[in-house]
Amino acid sequence: MSSHLPVKILQGSRVVEQKIIEVHHNSSLNSIVDGCINRITVDSRDPKTNKVETFDISPSKTLNDVHQAIGACLKITCYLSESSHSTDAQPDTERSAFNKLMHARKNISLPHKKCSKSGKDDLYNSLIDLLVNEKLGFTPFQKCEQDLFFKIMLQTLWLLDGQQQKFSSLGSIHKIPTRFILKPPNNQLTFRVLHHGDLLKKTVPRLSKEDLVECTQNLEELCCKRFLKSEMWKEFLKDVENLKVCIDDYLNHLSNAEQLRQRPDTDSITSENRSLYKIEGKPINSLLLKATYNPLRSRLLELANYEFVNTLFFVPDDRRRSYDYIKNMQFDFDVQIYKSFRPRATFIWRLPVNSEQSDAQLALVVANIEKDLKNLVKADRLKKVLQVYSETVAWDTQKVRNVILEMTGKFNHI
Repeated sequence: MSSHLPVKILQGSRVVEQKIIEVHHNSSLNSIVDGCINRITVDSRDPKTNKVETFDISPSKTLNDVHQAIGACLKITCYLSESSHSTDAQPDTERSAFNKLMHARKNISLPHKKCSKSGKDDLYNSLIDLLVNEKLGFTPFQKCEQDLFFKIMLQTLWLLDGQQQKFSSLGSIHKIPTRFILKPPNNQLTFRVLHHGDLLKKTVPRLSKEDLVECTQNLEELCCKRFLKSEMWKEFLKDVENLKVCIDDYLNHLSNAEQLRQRPDTDSITSENRSLYKIEGKPINSLLLKATYNPLRSRLLELANYEFVNTLFFVPDDRRRSYDYIKNMQFDFDVQIYKSFRPRATFIWRLPVNSEQSDAQLALVVANIEKDLKNLVKADRLKKVLQVYSETVAWDTQKVRNVILEMTGKFNHI
């Protein structure tokens, strides 16, 4: 196991080298550099006072020994003896100002991690780990670019934290690049964790159009920066651009949904208000899946091919569990799913084998559903209410049936 730490190597008053080095936990500290080390100091942050303190460490100690003694390391400083070999054979006085400038431009570094006090600090530290793993960083002359980068990326990733499932469930938009799906500590689902005594409360806010527009503008500004166009940042820039496209797609989705809500009610159902897809049948080995979908499977086998049924009578009452029930649906035969978004309903029917499936028959089933969809959904919802409460509340069954008939005119369907 190893960690990437900033290491500064000094020989007398001269800085020999300063860069991020991979330090193995079980290796002695004197293995960091070639040469005779007189002294090693380690910087560590006190979690109580949040101050950085410097400790003298024996070169024979390992990084694990340091962690146990003083905690996490922020920086390691190695002091070489005057006679040890240097990476730069020329004395400091003989190096020109131009050589010093070019040498400094090659040294990349990253800011120190923050003391973990909130989910935002954990996200900031995870972003630094991402850059360390990909060997990306900033030169001493890119301080402004570094501050802008962390400000924009932290704001964007914090806004999208916990929203990955929402983006992946919409087929009309690009997915969030895998690079930017950072894993929270302790196997949590989100970095947004509020501590209330011994309780943990996870909160994921609603995505607003104003925040998303601000994020796209910031990402567009970041993509124009010269340092991202270098060869080192080339792949990272592609994912930043893809992230901007993903957010733009979601903004278009929100605009379309808003327009759909503002349309006046009509009896016709357009393709924008429905989703029609097929689930291929395959053998089911999971006993949990078999037990979950066995009631619906039995009902579909009782009905003829292309005879639909509303999943309202089989899904769990909880909205999230209901969504997962339909999303993970699987049978050992082909089925067709029809989802309506206004009114919200999902119908399913069994399909014959591939050689016997007919587009004309499929169109006929869809036409029958859409012919009187609103009344069909009302009837099913009232029937569901009757099933749930008929044994626990003194309902007048005949009265409920008369209400259904009066509201829908579809008594035969019940």
